[in-house]
Amino acid sequence: MTDSLNAITDHPFAFFLALGFLLAVGPFISILLRALGDDDKIAPPRGADLYIWNQIVATQGEIGGRWVGRLERLLFFSSIFFSPAVIVAWLAFKVASKWEAWTNLYKVPDIIRGVDPLDFLRARVALGSRIYQRFLVGTSANLMASFLGFGLFYWLLENFPCL
Repeated sequence: MTDSLNAITDHPFAFFLALGFLLAVGPFISILLRALGDDDKIAPPRGADLYIWNQIVATQGEIGGRWVGRLERLLFFSSIFFSPAVIVAWLAFKVASKWEAWTNLYKVPDIIRGVDPLDFLRARVALGSRIYQRFLVGTSANLMASFLGFGLFYWLLENFPCL
């Protein structure tokens, strides 16, 4: 830990460049997540109210997700330097909190009167898949970006020791 702290305090400019990289990569991660089909509309199940369905599908926490992503990249990045076990703890916390949210907060009823059951199942699976993909891909991209930022920091130290 002291070696990492000494590297950072001896080369703060390289450290801030690596932090800048972490912030700059955010829009590219957003593009990656949008490529998972956010722009594709999930058709509402037959018999469902179109207005309500579109509100449900559109409310996936994009703005909050960006902030979580930024903070997650910073957490991963600093954890690589000081305590990699924090990454494991964060991932465990994230899975547990998502599990809680998926099983209790986002619980979708098994049946809605007036809505075709098979078509409702299709729509639930499509929406659930999209949310799950965003969770996995976003977390993986943040972890990879943090490792790249860590690598960038040490690359800068090796190639530009005056930073």
